Amino acid sequence: AEKAINKLEKLDTAEKDGFKTRVKAASTIDDVGKIVLDAQKENAKKKVAEIDGLPTDKKDKANQAIQAANDENGINQAVTQAEEDAQAAKDLAAAKKTAEEAKTAAEKAKTDAGTAKDAADQAKTAADAKAEEAARKAQEAKAAKEAADQEQDPVEKAKKAKEAKEKADAAKEAADQAAKEAEKAQKAAQEAQDKAKEAAEKAKTAKEAADQVVQKDPTDQDAKTKAQAADQAKTAADQAKTDADTAKQTADQAKTEADQKAEDAARKAKEAEEAKKAADQAAKDAEKAKKEAEARKAIGDLSKPDANVTDEAINQAQDKINQVTDPTTKQELQGQLDQIKEAKAQLEAEKALQKLEKPDANVTNEAIQDAQEKINKVKTEEKKQGYQNRLNKVVKDKKEKDAQGEAQGALDGLTGADITGENISKAQEKINQVTDPAKKQELQEKLNQIIAEKAVKDLEDKNGAVKDEEIQDAQAKVEKVTDTGKKAELEGRLGQVRQAKERLDQENQKKEQLERSKEAAKAKVEALK
Repeated sequence: AEKAINKLEKLDTAEKDGFKTRVKAASTIDDVGKIVLDAQKENAKKKVAEIDGLPTDKKDKANQAIQAANDENGINQAVTQAEEDAQAAKDLAAAKKTAEEAKTAAEKAKTDAGTAKDAADQAKTAADAKAEEAARKAQEAKAAKEAADQEQDPVEKAKKAKEAKEKADAAKEAADQAAKEAEKAQKAAQEAQDKAKEAAEKAKTAKEAADQVVQKDPTDQDAKTKAQAADQAKTAADQAKTDADTAKQTADQAKTEADQKAEDAARKAKEAEEAKKAADQAAKDAEKAKKEAEARKAIGDLSKPDANVTDEAINQAQDKINQVTDPTTKQELQGQLDQIKEAKAQLEAEKALQKLEKPDANVTNEAIQDAQEKINKVKTEEKKQGYQNRLNKVVKDKKEKDAQGEAQGALDGLTGADITGENISKAQEKINQVTDPAKKQELQEKLNQIIAEKAVKDLEDKNGAVKDEEIQDAQAKVEKVTDTGKKAELEGRLGQVRQAKERLDQENQKKEQLERSKEAAKAKVEALK
């Protein structure tokens, strides 16, 4: 559609651009056809407006016919009729002038046809050069592909296949460029052919116009001269047309050959692409096999009887397994590594527990925490529970041992002035935390003896100034003493306390009696007064 609009010689650039803009905005083929028809009508109206000697009424009639036309043929008929009407109104002088102009146009068309032919020849030369370049690059691509096919190493094969693909792409690009150059040559030849044809038509028109002038006035020698010149121009234009036809045939052949080479290059590029894909796949398969082999070796090394199964070695094996792409193989290797991890976790947990379970073991909180972390890594539930039970016993034994030590320490601290009620209560609390019955009983008996000792000592320090309740409380504490010798000693001392109390009580009674006697005597004296 744009080409058709560009051929409308009566429209200026702005008018053509306007119609072309409408074409681009059109949504259907019918809309495009209507826009082109509008452009042709506008072009025809301008043609009619430029026809010399056409009467006003004939011009209006021609414009109406153009506007009512449904196709290009109808438009051309209306313009032709206007031209015929104008021609009819012209005189012989106008006919002579037309013949002269036709001759000049024919000569110019001949020149234009020659120029177009030269352009076609140049375009063909360029196309031939590009075709030769495409052929050379295609040969390079072929050699590269053969080298890739012969390579055995998968990685090197992939590299060479890539090079072959790049060369094949370059050959295809050169072939495509050759085809474009050939297309240019073809278009230039077509243009030369069109201009030559146009020149022949114009020369024919010039000759016919000149002949008409001669027929109208056979005595006009100048018209005869012009007719002869027009005839020569027609002959030259016909020859130019013949030459252009030959150039067009040559360009068509070059285009056909270039298209064939481009197709061959595209086919070879596709073959190179397929070869590259196959080589890439082989390289991927080789890399995949390599990764699997490395992972299997890492697992094999860890599975040896004398293997040093460290966390670093396990992490390295895990990294290699992570690089395996086949799901089934990856799952298999991961299962094997998990078994190695589990065996390592169980071994480390066992060692940590055995260390804590030794009779002379230094059972610290840090060692317990370390053993717990190792047990947490064990995945087999039955094993894990067994390890946990053993650790729980270690923890329990440690707590018992610590409780006994603290209780003994509290007892050892109950000496001299430190034997206070507060310290005794603290010692009792420590003893209460001991769970071993025999040990607890032993510690309790020691504390009971200390309590009884303190109770008796406190009463002895009072030199008989004690209450019966205090003696009874001390007696109850002495009763808890299990050491018979110590108990007898305390009971003897407590008996002395009782005797001291009795003596003090007797002395106090005597004092009271004496005081009462004194009071009675004093009362008598007072009565005698």
